[in-house]
Amino acid sequence: MAETNSAEIRWIGAKEIVSSLANTLDGQPCSYTILDHGDESEISIVIQNEDLQSLRDIGDDIFILLTEILEQ
Repeated sequence: MAETNSAEIRWIGAKEIVSSLANTLDGQPCSYTILDHGDESEISIVIQNEDLQSLRDIGDDIFILLTEILEQ
């Protein structure tokens, strides 16, 4: 059986930012869930890949997307 590496990224903030991030994740190799907390939302993103470097690259891409959204 092949090894599988996984990582989870969680972010809590404005609903608009969570929604925008979720829209950009639709083409990414990951899954996500969104929970509403009153005025804010929480997004939990799960990444899985057999190759650890690929997992890191995907995570980096997600952090870059989030940074770009936050800077808008």
